[in-house]
Amino acid sequence: MHGFKPHKGLLKRVTVTRNGKVKHAKAGQRHRKSLHNSAQNRQLRQHKVSAEVERKRLRKLLNFRIRPDKVRDAEGNVIKAES
Repeated sequence: MHGFKPHKGLLKRVTVTRNGKVKHAKAGQRHRKSLHNSAQNRQLRQHKVSAEVERKRLRKLLNFRIRPDKVRDAEGNVIKAES
């Protein structure tokens, strides 16, 4: 039986940081940039960290350990994740 393999298409489009966060490029910067103002074009150049909601799905696709932003204890209180 085959081992688990990461999703190759997703690996080409994202970067997993040392802390386990997933960074990706923002959409809307390929063509027709003249429709946006300068501030919006500058913001589109910055990479975005994926939302915590998507982490479970990305972890399955990438087969990496992706840490959540928020960790909860047994009582449901939010504990800040270690960096």
